[in-house]
Amino acid sequence: MAGAQPGVHALQLKPVCVSDSLKKGTKFVKWDDDSAIVTPIILRSDPQGFFFYWTDQNKETELLDLSLVKDARCGKHARAPKDPKLRELLDVGNIGRLEHRMITVVYGADLVNISYLNLVAFQEEVAKVWWIEISEACHCLNPYDTVLMPVKDFEFLSYLTCVKIPSKNNSAAK
Repeated sequence: MAGAQPGVHALQLKPVCVSDSLKKGTKFVKWDDDSAIVTPIILRSDPQGFFFYWTDQNKETELLDLSLVKDARCGKHARAPKDPKLRELLDVGNIGRLEHRMITVVYGADLVNISYLNLVAFQEEVAKVWWIEISEACHCLNPYDTVLMPVKDFEFLSYLTCVKIPSKNNSAAK
């Protein structure tokens, strides 16, 4: 190893590139296993690829931090609805087979307590593009991405998550 040059084998980390289609947003249908309710949403990504957010028809916005995403599944590997009525609701009037239009995003703070975000695209090509982009973003090796988030992105994030959290007065417990 005497002739080895320093930095030759170093991993070259590239910043995450977010495509314009993810920034503009795409229409999806969000569904849960617990209820037979489907919700049409518009799913978007922030320009730096730190989080996804979606807005439903009532203009309510939810947010998913990509550092919590463990996996993205598409096609036959995505979760399929077990309820036949729910499956029928998702399959009405769309182009392509339902199995090829489904995306499941697995997320959580650890590998034990995980949750699923189940989405159905209106076209197979759209589902594939989003699946590839989500997979690349959640498997990004650059650990400095979250450290280098500009202040304006934190302001945007706080604007999206303006929720008052109730707190309990603990002075009575003393």
